[in-house]
Amino acid sequence: LVGFAAACNGSDPVETGDSDTDAERPDLAIAPCEIDFGAIDNGDKISQSVAFQNAGSVVYVNSITVGGGFEVAHGTLPVPVEGGGSYTFSIRYQPDDDYTAYVDEPLVVNYTEGSEDGTAGSLSCTVSGSVVVDLDGDGYSAVEAGGDDCDDTRADVNPGATEQWYDGVDANCDGASDFDQDGDGYE
Repeated sequence: LVGFAAACNGSDPVETGDSDTDAERPDLAIAPCEIDFGAIDNGDKISQSVAFQNAGSVVYVNSITVGGGFEVAHGTLPVPVEGGGSYTFSIRYQPDDDYTAYVDEPLVVNYTEGSEDGTAGSLSCTVSGSVVVDLDGDGYSAVEAGGDDCDDTRADVNPGATEQWYDGVDANCDGASDFDQDGDGYE
């Protein structure tokens, strides 16, 4: 039902690039640095914990933003993150009915060094997710997703199905009346 992966070159976090030769500078990372929720069903939701890690001097996390159809769940900001500490927050994904795929949307953590008014910086990663476009698994995508399956909740209803006349179901999705087998316009 839900495909999920979180990785960046294996499990390496994204880092600030600070070599940590200066103990007074922050040495920061976000892990995981890429989050791919895969394809999930409309209405389902999934979340992933993300850690903002600090191996250097104190920083303040001031804001966390994410693009696309994702939400960030975090506590009250700003929050200090001491050297050797981390701040954990969650990214949530709950697709809506528009079947939009979000690929490499930016996840940005804005911080300041030393105090809330210190030197500003940011780390960014990416978040991706999409929606299952063939919910019933019949090989045809839902009309709402640009396909031609007129009822994506039933595998027996799709453009390749054989019509069963007079049952009230447009099994082959042709839009014709189920009560006019000869197609003469009269039921």
